[in-house]
Amino acid sequence: MENPFRETLEDLLTIWYHWTAAQRPHLGNARCSPMFRDARPAAGNVHDDDDEVATRLRAFKARAIDHLIDRLPRWEHRVSVELHVANRIGPRIWRNARLTPEQLAEYWEEARYLLGAGCIDAGLLEEADLHPCVTRGLAHREIRQ
Repeated sequence: MENPFRETLEDLLTIWYHWTAAQRPHLGNARCSPMFRDARPAAGNVHDDDDEVATRLRAFKARAIDHLIDRLPRWEHRVSVELHVANRIGPRIWRNARLTPEQLAEYWEEARYLLGAGCIDAGLLEEADLHPCVTRGLAHREIRQ
């Protein structure tokens, strides 16, 4: 039986994109202080509702994806990931003047491969969640660790 709560790489990138967009300052003032960005409730408050738990879980996943994106080897990979997700979520109007669409597609494929391997190693995804062409070149999980 397949787990209905499994997420794909695209879902994780969407969570990451919304998380980063929510933390950008708008018109000179941030919506929240960076110090209290992911503040947890007081130690005595054990009655968290499902929304708060889901928000914390999304923030945890977004931080993990953000770290993986920062570890990508070239700036072109990071740009291609952000443009791919921005164009996937909203209207397809985002581009980069320094890279052609063919270069962006090539860098996106490389970044998807690297992010897929990183998500498997981080425990965010399982190998069954990725397309077979992405996992074909990966070493066995025991070797990568």
